[in-house]
Amino acid sequence: MNFIRYYVKFKSEISTQKFETEIQTIIKYRKSMGIEEVIIQEVTDKVTKKVTLEVTNKVTLEVAEKVEMQTKINVIQKALAKGKYTIEDIGDLFEVSLEFVQKVKSGEIK
Repeated sequence: MNFIRYYVKFKSEISTQKFETEIQTIIKYRKSMGIEEVIIQEVTDKVTKKVTLEVTNKVTLEVAEKVEMQTKINVIQKALAKGKYTIEDIGDLFEVSLEFVQKVKSGEIK
């Protein structure tokens, strides 16, 4: 950047200021900060990233659990529709309670 600033001279101060503003926007240049401001900014950035990661992981886990449960329900419905397995067999196969299988069978759980 210093190379461009040294060799490129604009005719007006307004053009120079606009150039600097655009460059800062593009490279997300931090304006001069004191040491305290830099430390606060770094801590804030790290905490924000950590919280974002934790929330993302929690949401991902919740979605995965819902998908897993819905998949079980769908497969149980198919097994019940075929009529080849007893409720007890289906409960054992999918590691769910007989009550759960009965609720799926009755349509209470979809």
